[in-house]
Amino acid sequence: MDIDAFVAASKPSWDRLEDLVRRRRSLNGAEVDELVELYQRASTHLSIVRSGSRDAILVGRLSSLVARARSAVTGAHSPAWREVVRFFTVSFPVVAYRARRWWLGATLASLVVAWVIGVWIAKNPDVQAAIGTPEDIKQLVDHDFADYYSENPAASFAGQVWINNAYVSMQVIASAVLLGLPIPYILVQNAANGGLLGGLMAANGKADIFWGLILPHGLLELTAVFLAAGAGMRLGWTVIDPGPRRRGEALAEQGRAVMSVALGLVAVLFVSGLIEAGVTPSGLPTWARIGIGALAEILFLTYVIVFGRRAVRRNETGDIEFAPDLAPTS
Repeated sequence: MDIDAFVAASKPSWDRLEDLVRRRRSLNGAEVDELVELYQRASTHLSIVRSGSRDAILVGRLSSLVARARSAVTGAHSPAWREVVRFFTVSFPVVAYRARRWWLGATLASLVVAWVIGVWIAKNPDVQAAIGTPEDIKQLVDHDFADYYSENPAASFAGQVWINNAYVSMQVIASAVLLGLPIPYILVQNAANGGLLGGLMAANGKADIFWGLILPHGLLELTAVFLAAGAGMRLGWTVIDPGPRRRGEALAEQGRAVMSVALGLVAVLFVSGLIEAGVTPSGLPTWARIGIGALAEILFLTYVIVFGRRAVRRNETGDIEFAPDLAPTS
């Protein structure tokens, strides 16, 4: 079957069904009958497309249309708990999984920048002198850096950390509106700050304290930031290469994907905030604190890979516009 010819021939009825679904609350009797007929036809088309095409975008779009039409015809709605479960088992992990090359690239580039700057500062006393006076640096490495994690009560600090981390990630997400162009600059700034602190701590024999306080929460926290950056940059790339879709459709879908990431990261950053407030400054041995952070990171990556890959195999796109609805299977 020529799938392109099939889509071209069927598109007018899909567009008409889309229009009727949007106006479902104000349809007259004839339009209601038309809605039912077009819904049945689109359900058949969905079965044909699923069996004759590997275009995940087309399948996802038609699945969404059929699901909304079904909801309009039957008046059925998914319970709220089911919507939440679907979001965390399908919408969020599949978007993260599909954007994995982008945020893994952002991770690697940021780590390289931070490492180069950290080594440069640690090995050059002149650079350290340009950063601050010996007294200021001593105050930072001996007191300020470690005291930051214990100067407030754990509950209060957890809230502050969560808000701060969410703010940084939302900066990256908001940059997607500008097609992701500011994101590399934000990542370089973050990496440079981390490299500066690490370089100063290492130069003063405090590298163990630096890693012992950064790694427990930093693994998951930075992963969240890089994921937000990857989703934002992928949105920008869609302008250059929208694939087989029209550019407007591709941008709309990727924009909703970015919103999936934003919503999902609220939970991820909440967990990293709890670790930063409760584990990082605790009296546990360094290996135990880092182990807890590493475990949280492994669990998150496993979650994305397992649920994301499973959703990709079902041709899910993570589009949250109408995610709670389910298309009929027969």
